[in-house]
Amino acid sequence: MILSKLFIKNHFAVRMHQTCITIFFFLFSLCQSKMDLLLITLITIIIAAVIQNLRRRRSNIPPGPPPQFLVGNLNQLKPLWTQSFSEWSQTYGPIISVWLGSQLAVVVSSSDLAKQVLRDKDYQLCNGYRTARMTQNGSDLIWSDYGAHYVKMRKLCTLELFSLKSIECFRSMREMEVRSVVKSIYKDLMSDDQKPVVLRTYLGSVALNIVSRLVIGKTFGPKEAREFKSIVDRETRLPGATKMLDYATWLSSWFTSDKAFMKHMARRKKWFRRAVMDDEFGGRVKKCFVQSLLALKEKNELTEETVMGLVWNMLTAGADTTAITIKWAMAEMIRCPAVQDLQNELDAVVGSERFMSDTDIPKLPYLQCVLKEALRLHPPTPLMLPHKASESVQIGGYRVPKGATVYVNVQAIGRDPANWSMCPAAQLSLNMMTLALGNFLHCFSWRFSTPQEHIDMTKKPGLVCYMKTPLQTPLQALASSRLPQELYL
Repeated sequence: MILSKLFIKNHFAVRMHQTCITIFFFLFSLCQSKMDLLLITLITIIIAAVIQNLRRRRSNIPPGPPPQFLVGNLNQLKPLWTQSFSEWSQTYGPIISVWLGSQLAVVVSSSDLAKQVLRDKDYQLCNGYRTARMTQNGSDLIWSDYGAHYVKMRKLCTLELFSLKSIECFRSMREMEVRSVVKSIYKDLMSDDQKPVVLRTYLGSVALNIVSRLVIGKTFGPKEAREFKSIVDRETRLPGATKMLDYATWLSSWFTSDKAFMKHMARRKKWFRRAVMDDEFGGRVKKCFVQSLLALKEKNELTEETVMGLVWNMLTAGADTTAITIKWAMAEMIRCPAVQDLQNELDAVVGSERFMSDTDIPKLPYLQCVLKEALRLHPPTPLMLPHKASESVQIGGYRVPKGATVYVNVQAIGRDPANWSMCPAAQLSLNMMTLALGNFLHCFSWRFSTPQEHIDMTKKPGLVCYMKTPLQTPLQALASSRLPQELYL
């Protein structure tokens, strides 16, 4: 009986395809002009969409909002995709199907289902879904498919950057960079203590300096840092960089061009060779991640494209997300003032005769809670980078077909009481953010003139959770020193 139903189902699909092909060639034989050819193409698309819709109804994929012709659910998505995903999850359940054009996306919004995606079914779902053309063709770590290359790159990054030994080894470097920024703020205050401190500038600087020292063994000069930030900003605004046309494949070939991408990639490669690989640009202070990569490149075990992709992964993922999280933490503390209590904890543990260090972090539970709450409310990447199913897999009792994209809605899971680790770099990033936030609050008192209710906490649409209005009060404040002058000097 089961075999009979399967035969009927498959036979029906085959007959439908044969019918489509027959109709197409019949119409093609009647084609007399380009307009006729365009009409035939449109009819073929319609027939293919009908077949696809019939297949959807017969598969046990997760429920979700009804897709519309050709665009799927793209036109129903709000600028902040996580908002739409969370609303649909309340209607259809913690695992939903969303059609991004012709591409099926499965979104999970609970910690239990996230464990299935990221741990239990990791083998079938660990491939990267590459939508943008700036993903190094999967030769880096973030966008690579599962295989020998992925395993090798992940092991290399874990040993060189994310192990407890590496974190401890670079502790003094992190503290040095944070103290350098603290002294820069103090120097600016000495010149004009009534001038607002643009905190976002200092946060971006300290985050990039820490990560660049860790990854390439040196900091960038002002010119190279500005160029890096400009390139990263440009990437998020290029046509086809995780935009609608990435998913509406029937439109992408008509409206996108390789010219802008080729120009951008040439600019990125030029910056990378000058700022990272050119030893004459500035000596490295000690053995670092890029030196290990270059040693493997010399042995022909890695290509230059892979080296550039891995370094770019670490610089962009590490620097940006660190600064963003501290910005949100500062903004939340203004809306729910608890700075005085937090400073009391810092004074009791650290005192006023020295700067806070990494070793103080375990003794500062309130500071850790503030930072983790900021991460819960405002994860720097509200949606994890998309995964792609390498084979059909069961998640939450539903079938995720081969080739489907799978998203983990981190922002929704953040509201879940269950808590567990998802990121191999979690400890490194937490230490960096806690150290920076703690020093800013320990070394300075911050005053803000705008009332709490006027603070704009709106998020800017995109892969990373930026503030929509970054120049608002939380990032511009009057500061005054709290520690003895000799410490800053």
